[in-house]
Amino acid sequence: MMIQKFAPDEIQVGKMAKFVVKIRNVGGRPANDVIVRDEIPQGTRLINTTPQAKNNGRQLEWQLGTLSSGEERLVEMQLMPTDEGELGSVATVSFSAQASIKTRCTMPQLAIRMSSPSAVMIGEEIRVKIELHNPGSGDATGVMLLENVPDSVRHEAGPALEFEVGTLKAGETREMDLIFLAEKPGKVVNTLTARADGNIQVQQQVEFEVIAPGLEV
Repeated sequence: MMIQKFAPDEIQVGKMAKFVVKIRNVGGRPANDVIVRDEIPQGTRLINTTPQAKNNGRQLEWQLGTLSSGEERLVEMQLMPTDEGELGSVATVSFSAQASIKTRCTMPQLAIRMSSPSAVMIGEEIRVKIELHNPGSGDATGVMLLENVPDSVRHEAGPALEFEVGTLKAGETREMDLIFLAEKPGKVVNTLTARADGNIQVQQQVEFEVIAPGLEV
């Protein structure tokens, strides 16, 4: 009996991952009462199994019955990683064949830093500088920047802005500018939201003043 285990090289906290065990009868006779056992790795939560496994705490058991000579079967675990770190488990089948694998679990993060001049005159442009950083241990995927433009300023793309960043690698920083046209006097609080796969979301604000001609700051 041959047993193999397959898993992604890297998974992320909050994103479901699939672990697969393949069993093949490489002998010349049928194998009866085949049972596969595996453990739910620490730092993960079980979502589903295919076919349905018997669950004894963190021990899973699949009773596969008889495998003919050359027959192959697959069993699957769908897991939700909850903790950052290295995951490992060993799957066993009757006849003492074993397969093991280790998967590195990472945790992407997002951080925003914004800066702008403290004041701008009506009719002039103001440039808001943005630094988007991933201080986490894994790549952040599906990264988006979202903003509702404040009433006192205008952006050429409209009042609701969306910018698709894509993948932000671990440790990577992207720099970009938002350019507004000042239209109404008053204090402006500009809020920017960054989102990524795995329910990652952060917000940051920057404040500045729009000044009407003839008024002193």
